[in-house]
This record gives sequence, structure tokens and C-alpha cells, in this order.
Amino acid sequence: MDPSASAENAANDSSLEPYPPTFAIRLSQSGDSEANFRTEDDPEDPDQRSNVIQRRGIFYADCFCTDIVHGYYSADPNSNDLASVIVLKFRFEPLEQNHRIKKVDIQVTFLPKNNEGCEPWIDRMHPEGFFSVQPTTQRETVNTSAGGKVGANATGVEVGAELKREKTVERDTSDATTVQGFILTEGRNYGKPNSVSWILRENKTTKTGVPTSMQAAILLKRIDLSKFQAHFTLKIYPNWLATALSFMKSNPRDDPVTFDPRRKPTNRLQVYDTDDLGNPEKLKLKDLSDVTVTTIVNDAVKQKKPENK
Repeated sequence: MDPSASAENAANDSSLEPYPPTFAIRLSQSGDSEANFRTEDDPEDPDQRSNVIQRRGIFYADCFCTDIVHGYYSADPNSNDLASVIVLKFRFEPLEQNHRIKKVDIQVTFLPKNNEGCEPWIDRMHPEGFFSVQPTTQRETVNTSAGGKVGANATGVEVGAELKREKTVERDTSDATTVQGFILTEGRNYGKPNSVSWILRENKTTKTGVPTSMQAAILLKRIDLSKFQAHFTLKIYPNWLATALSFMKSNPRDDPVTFDPRRKPTNRLQVYDTDDLGNPEKLKLKDLSDVTVTTIVNDAVKQKKPENK
């Protein structure tokens, strides 16, 4: 069979849509020799790299640390708790037509580096909970019918007519792109939460894919100045044809991101009060978070002024 014809048939077969295979982008502690499929620490500056992951194939996916801030959790002189604020920005986009991403699973787990020092834990993060993004409503018309036969038997043969009653119902159906955020305990069944997770799902009615970008903010608590690491796992669920044709590397081994609490704050999004990071009035994680489905550029047509001769 012609492979191109097979792929075309698969693209048109809606029965395959609800059951797509998946591929995973995993960032683990050990590395491999395939440098083209890895995101590594800079040997000259290995801590707190900003580019967590970058992948390009049929899809483009990346994650960057937008802000990294270390300090004290409370300005109360009787409190010795330390804190860190980490703002992450994810991006997911198809690079080919007729391909889209239906769902993305993200998980970030924080652990002490080389199992030395104390493990940080999650105090709060945003987005957390269930969020509807760009909800849609459309009108549907549903036809239903009920019927039966009426007639008489003559010499064993039934004769008669089919009676049917039809009913037309119009209704509005609502759907939306969704984002769910969770705080979790990963790798053990006890203790304080050390992991966060987000699930992005497309609008099943419009089938327009997941949001193209999401920015999320995490507030960690710590009790010492030891370095710690973030281990990332991304699972991407594309539409069926995109999965069949995708050549993105599955399960690449990337370096985890190492954080050094002795470093100065990056202060890219705002100037943080490093002596009172746990104050919800001063640090509003919601203001540091964002979800974007599509960016529309207005006034994109510009007229060039004639050059003076």
C-alpha cells in the first residue's frame, strides 16, 4: 500500500481521533551521547540555566525559567524559613499544517542536588485548580424519531405501513480549552508536597489545540542554603496523523535545572522583596501567570514613508 495514501486515509478517519498514541519528552538526571536531542548545562555556568528544554520537529516545544528569586519567606524576625520563587514559561506550537496538540501533561519535581541537603517543598503555585480558557457555545439541531408498524396478517405475510414521529430539538452546547494545576507529593507517600503538575487540553468541539503558551509561578519553602534541582517531564498528545509522522525524539535525557539559593534575584518580571517572599499581598503569583491561546497582531499593515531625495 502507498504510505502517503495510508497517511491520507488516517487523517480523514475520525474514528482514530479519540485514541491517539503519545510521545514523551522527559528530562532526567543522567545524560546520553545524543547532544542534538539534549538540553545541557553550560560547563562554565552550570547553575540556573534559563533554557530548560527546546525541541523542534513537526511541533515546537520549549520551557524557559523567566524569573528565579531566592530569599526569606517572612519578614518576621522570629521566622527562619527560606523561600524561592520560580516562574516558568512553556510554549507549544505545531509547525506544519493539519497538525495540532490535543493535550499536554507537565510535571516538575524538586529534589536536593545529589541527595545532599534538605528537600524544598511547594508552598503555593499558580495556576492551581481548574480553568476554562476561551469557552465556546454553538447551536446544535438533533432529530429524533419513534415508529412502529400497523397492518394485518394474510396467509402468513404481514402487510402494513411504517408510522414514524419525528422531533427536532435545538440546543446550545458549551466547551472550552482547559488548564488544570495540581500540587503533588512525588516519589514517596509521606511528607510535604515536592512536585507540581499541569494538564492542558484542547477544546474538543472546535479542535483548535492546546494553548500556545503558559506561564506559571511556583513558591517554594526551604530550610537551608543547599542547592536543589528541578526535574521536568513533558508528555505531548498530538492528533493521530501528527503522531504517526512525528520525528521528535522520544525520552531524551536532559540535565535537570540546578538552583543556587546564594544567587541574586533575576527581577525580570518585577522587583521582588526577597525579605518577605511569602507575603501574598507583595507576591501575587496570579499576576506572574498567564495562558495564551492565540496572539492577534492588530495594525499589522504599515505604510512606508517615501525617502527624501
